[in-house]
Formats: sequence, C-alpha cells, structure tokens
Amino acid sequence: MDEIFHVAQTKLYCKGIYNEWNPKITTPPGLYFLAVLFGFCGNERYLNSLILPFCFAGLCRLRRFILISIQGKLKKEIDQFKDVRLSAFSICLLPVLLNNSYTDLLSLTAFIWGISLNSSILSFLLFALAVLTRQILKYIYQFLLVFAFICFLIWNNGSIVLGDKTAHKPAKYLAIPFYTFSAVLMFKMTSEIPNKLKAFYFVFTSLCLIPAFLLEFRYFIIPFALWRLSLDKQSTKAQFIEIVINFIVILN
Repeated sequence: MDEIFHVAQTKLYCKGIYNEWNPKITTPPGLYFLAVLFGFCGNERYLNSLILPFCFAGLCRLRRFILISIQGKLKKEIDQFKDVRLSAFSICLLPVLLNNSYTDLLSLTAFIWGISLNSSILSFLLFALAVLTRQILKYIYQFLLVFAFICFLIWNNGSIVLGDKTAHKPAKYLAIPFYTFSAVLMFKMTSEIPNKLKAFYFVFTSLCLIPAFLLEFRYFIIPFALWRLSLDKQSTKAQFIEIVINFIVILN
C-alpha cells in the first residue's frame, strides 16, 4: 500500500505547499484537496469517516435502481434490509476500502453516485471527481471522446465528412455481413471447447499470473461492487457471513 506517500502528500497540502510532489504517487491529487477543504489536517486518515456514509447511500440507491429497473421487481417485493442495505453494507466493509487512507473509497463513491443520478451535469461533475481522484477510472475519457464525436456530428449536420460531402456518400457494401459473420463464427468456435479443457486453461493461466504478483485486488473494486449489486438472489445468512469475514480482516 502507498498510504505513507498519500498521507505525507496530504500533510504538504495542509501546510499550503502545493508545488512539491512525491514522484512515487501515481494518482491525481483530488483526495488531498478534499482533506484540506473539509479540515482534516492532522487527522488525514479520518476522511474515510466522512466519505463512508455517502458511499453507503449511493450503493443503496444504485441497488434499488438495479432491482426495479433492470431486474423488474416491484417496490413492494423488495426487502430494504436484506435486498438493499445488507448488500451496500458488505461492500462498504471491504478491507481494501477501510484499512488505509487511499483513493479507492472516494473514487468508488463518486463513480457510484455518478451512474445513479438522473442529472447529466451532476453525473459529469462526479465522474470528473472520480477521475481527479484515481487514474484507474481513466476509461471515462473514452465516454468524453464519444461525446465529442456526437457534438461534431451535430455541428457538421450529421455528416462525418469535412468539405465536399459528395465524394463520400454512404453506399451498400454487401461483403460486410460476410466479414462480420466470419468473425462471429471464429469466436463462436471457442465456446464449443469442452469444459475440461477450459478448466485446464484456467488452472495454467492462474499458475502463470498469480506468482507474478499481477493480481491487485484494489483494481477490481468497482467491477466487484457493480457485480455484487447486480446479484439477484442473496441469502441473509451468506451476507452476514461476508460481513463477519470483512470485520475480522479489518480488525486484524
């Protein structure tokens, strides 16, 4: 963990020193500015205590949205405690979020609220905060690229061509479906591989990657949270066991 670097950098910002930067830090400085803004100088690690309730509320909101809008459940069918709050609480207790003064909790909170709000402006601001907090969210730039392309189409009257549009007119090209179906067929063939061979592939891939120390759990927090929130059936017993395990890891 790089907590020692982040806390030290935050202390520099608290002293008003903004022109010094530790080259070992690989994330943007959004977290440090918030620590100064909310007066956590001297108690830098306590910033998580301020962020955690917002993370919990955002996870609950997104979980309800998934249950109603995606899984098609009625509001009266949803158990707010078992189906919503327990799921959100178990995610908030992930040890990689709470054990350190790091950027993951803030970036997750900003991202979850960004995709759960109906306001495009607020979502944009929250995504911007997420990007300024942790560069693992740099794929947001791809959405900005798509947005810029749409703006260009609107500005150019719906055409992708600059200048003489008569030289670049849409035309039927019947070979494209054959190219497409050939590519689909090629990838479809791999789905027919027997499950035993898939198991061998998984085992040997794991043997190659795990000893190489390439598996960093912090990089999978957002995908895990989205997967965890999208689960349909979640037993209360399993969720309590998950929460207890997280508590044990945190206390140790």
